[in-house]
Amino acid sequence: MTPVGQSSTLQVIGSRSDKGQSPAHRSSLNNSGDSHGLVSVVLPLYNVSEYVGDAIESISLQTYKDIEVVLVDDGSEDGSLDVAMEAICSCGLKNYRAIQQENAGVSAARNRGAEAALGDWLIFLDPDDVLAPKTIESLVRGSVSRGVTVAISNFTLIDNTAIPYDCPFEKPLTFLSKEEALKSHLLRNRNMAAPAILVSSDLAAEVPFSEGCRYGEDVMWVWELLANSNGVGYLEAPGYGYRLRPGSTMTAPSLDRIRSGAISFLKLDDLLKGVLGNSTWAASRWMLGVMHVLARYGTSEQFEWFYRQFYRERIPSLYTFPQVRVRILALLSMLGPRLLRALMKR
Repeated sequence: MTPVGQSSTLQVIGSRSDKGQSPAHRSSLNNSGDSHGLVSVVLPLYNVSEYVGDAIESISLQTYKDIEVVLVDDGSEDGSLDVAMEAICSCGLKNYRAIQQENAGVSAARNRGAEAALGDWLIFLDPDDVLAPKTIESLVRGSVSRGVTVAISNFTLIDNTAIPYDCPFEKPLTFLSKEEALKSHLLRNRNMAAPAILVSSDLAAEVPFSEGCRYGEDVMWVWELLANSNGVGYLEAPGYGYRLRPGSTMTAPSLDRIRSGAISFLKLDDLLKGVLGNSTWAASRWMLGVMHVLARYGTSEQFEWFYRQFYRERIPSLYTFPQVRVRILALLSMLGPRLLRALMKR
């Protein structure tokens, strides 16, 4: 095995009946019988040895069986890849591949996995989260039935007591136009998390993750994906179990990471022109969310820094935001960072 930290890569490919076949021939095989195409589940690994076994077990329990697992070890120091390979073997998964790279961040790891994936569809499952058994089947069949390139599962927060995870699937997917999906993402009236998204391989190739964005990269990718989609299927059932753990970028904010995110999100002003009522709303609403995170988990110095560097000049764009509570917060924001932080911490 190539030592972690070297620039070379190690690929471990499990047995598969279509190994070595062309993509066109592989697709014709995948679309026969009960399959609607091979689904590549990409797992970016970085020091997740405690959790990755649960993620892989949830993949093995999927009712949709035409799946490959793509492991991308992003310079882990805790043996994450070894634990993942043990889980692959113990769960009896035969269709997998593993890649090692120097630590380059989750976006780079996901992009590397997407490049190596053979599937017609991709899911970028976070290795500390899990899928309910019917999730992939529901997303794939719904996408194929309506010809959309993106399908999203609702999610719920879980802890270790919810493993293995399952939930009832009582309703078919809801279908949204691109404009409806963008508005829903803006208003946050539906959960749209990057790792809970099934996306066609063609669209995934057109919209890679931004490797320069190191905070909020998931939200940024969802905006770009929706803006380039032909509509979205949405699974109202929480088919994705999301585990918020200590040490995540949400609970341990870094100013360098946040700065990279803010710079990336400013690009949405141009991307969303003509497809959103006010193209400045998306980045400004995200920055308001960052203020909430810093009020809860950051220091007063971090809060005031972000307020003055990025948020303050965006406040006026929120005066016309579609939600009243956001407009009220925008007005209160003009009172200054200290009062705003006190209000947000309550």
